[in-house]
Amino acid sequence: MYNSALIGYGYWGPNLARNLKNSDYFDLKVIVDENLLARNNAKKSYPDVSVVANLAELNLQEIDVAFIATPAATHSPIAEHFLNNKIDIWVEKPATLSLNETKMLISLAVKQGKRIFVDHPYAYSPEIEEMASQITSNKLGKPLYFESQRANLGIFQPDVSVLWDLVVHDLSILQYCVRDLIVEWVSCITANPLKIGKDSIVNLNAGFRNSLIANISCNWLSPIKVRRTFFIGSKQSIIFDETSSVEKLKVYNQEFSSEVDSKLSNELKVSYRTGEIVSPRIPPKEPLSSAIEDFGHCLENGVTGRNELVKQLEILKILELAEKSSKLQGQRILNNE
Repeated sequence: MYNSALIGYGYWGPNLARNLKNSDYFDLKVIVDENLLARNNAKKSYPDVSVVANLAELNLQEIDVAFIATPAATHSPIAEHFLNNKIDIWVEKPATLSLNETKMLISLAVKQGKRIFVDHPYAYSPEIEEMASQITSNKLGKPLYFESQRANLGIFQPDVSVLWDLVVHDLSILQYCVRDLIVEWVSCITANPLKIGKDSIVNLNAGFRNSLIANISCNWLSPIKVRRTFFIGSKQSIIFDETSSVEKLKVYNQEFSSEVDSKLSNELKVSYRTGEIVSPRIPPKEPLSSAIEDFGHCLENGVTGRNELVKQLEILKILELAEKSSKLQGQRILNNE
């Protein structure tokens, strides 16, 4: 088993700790958090695990893997610290706050012969796995449109906007479901109606090289929790409603076709066929648990995983283009790379 350190025991850290304690691959040896209350909570929950206040108290010679669940702005320097000591990394999303930081960490990991995985648990959701299977097997047909709505009341992040906190989830879903995704343009509007902290509302539109169009809407202000994602394809549409108590995933069998009227050459006819609505039976499983076990499997066997940081470059590129667009009041920004 891999001796592991958990850095951060705030909002997400307890979820990581619980799964690490149940893992077949990782042995949680130490938890690090500068907050006294967080340390006391960790000691109560895991009396057999060492709990310390800072990185200086770690014996790095006894650590194989570091799990980073600290504020986003600290991810890059903490990851760099562990990589320089030849320790593999698992880092909460967003892995970094810039494309350049991401490239730097990837280069350092390659140099040190170490791995960096990003905590994108939606890529391991059984419903998203089924959605991806429908798309990659061409049952959906040509992907035409992706839409995602993600809203809840808080949690307001001190160092990142809703763009980097929530939209990153939807981009990870999109990237996992549609392989070889290359963005062509991004248009993004953000708002901060509370006038405190970072932007709490975002609407992002993007176009991709395969002609897919995406619309992602997220906010921290909604009185109800919304987690709804759907793909429209030329043959099928798929809707995933995470908050639904039953039938979270539904497949709508509908097919679009178009033709130009031979008599009226400038008149385009669009027709569609509708069929049954199917809700596949999907056995439940915890995405975070599956993601951590896959991480361990990849480390043990030297194989590539879904959430390798090197696969996240397109996501970071989209986020940076979105930031540029939001500063220009939603102007469409082209990907010139």
